[in-house]
Amino acid sequence: MADWNHPQLYNSISKSDLKIPFQKVNEVEKGIYIHRADLIKTVFDFVQEKNGLLVGGPGFGKSFLLEELSRYCSSRSIPCFIIRINDLTEGTNDEIGEELKIDKEWLTILARIDAGNDKSILIFDAYDTAKDEKLKSNIIRAIKKSIVELSNTWRIVVSVRTYDAIKSRKLLELFPTDNINNQVSCRNFQIPALTEQEVEEAFDLLPGFESIYQKSNIELKKLLKTPYFLNMFYYVLIGKKGNFSAFNSIESEEQLLNVFWISSIEDSFEKGLFLRNLTLKLAESGSLSYDKFQILEENHKNVFNDLISSGILEEVSVMKKRFRLLITYCWILPFLNIC
Repeated sequence: MADWNHPQLYNSISKSDLKIPFQKVNEVEKGIYIHRADLIKTVFDFVQEKNGLLVGGPGFGKSFLLEELSRYCSSRSIPCFIIRINDLTEGTNDEIGEELKIDKEWLTILARIDAGNDKSILIFDAYDTAKDEKLKSNIIRAIKKSIVELSNTWRIVVSVRTYDAIKSRKLLELFPTDNINNQVSCRNFQIPALTEQEVEEAFDLLPGFESIYQKSNIELKKLLKTPYFLNMFYYVLIGKKGNFSAFNSIESEEQLLNVFWISSIEDSFEKGLFLRNLTLKLAESGSLSYDKFQILEENHKNVFNDLISSGILEEVSVMKKRFRLLITYCWILPFLNIC
């Protein structure tokens, strides 16, 4: 068995004796689930061919799709590892190694893994969440080294919002292409919005929600083609026991966020106060994750659990010592009246 704690031994281990490190594949979260099997296979083929970016608008489900890709690879015994950038604070080799459940010599270890006829896949997820310049610089360096040192047996894919991809020249230069047919001037795959059929089928699979999509107004139908807003609308509906008629007038992101806020937060003064304090801490730290032991008190336990259950907060890191306010939920911050 390989000894991952002694990097000097890595290169003396034959590939046949090499034990592939284990990174847990996340379970499917509760809520509306749309299995986009054809899209996952298309993304897999795109990545197998060559390195590239996975781009899309806010809430288009980039991270979820990559989790699905990870599950797809796992079912085919193809190594697939995800570096979740929004879980990192500095992007050092030590931190990336912890994220991958290996150690700081993660590149050396991955270079020894051979998936056979297929290419192993290394994913840098949510590049747009790297707001700190030191973190961003370290991540660019890690991506560049991965492309160079893992070129024989791995493919590298980076997920990023379309807007941030366009602005990042250093990132674009890492994935050159001769076929530029859109505003992202590098090799990339654009995640499409949900189709009407996908949205309709998602609701039809839920008891009590059949035909809801057909009853929606035109603007709401457009909004529900974004996976994030589709899932948010689902939470609003189940919170109101399927009283769809009260929400059929929703025509914008702001209106949906407002309804979600009222139904999920305004029922509790403690939730609103906790989120307000957390948001101030996040603004001060310049990060979307925060050490929970720095803000949690004993009387926060129920509030904290409720916010995680509703998908507003998410625990991250190996030891579950940190949690984050989901990035797309930050659109709701104007309602916090922070001054």
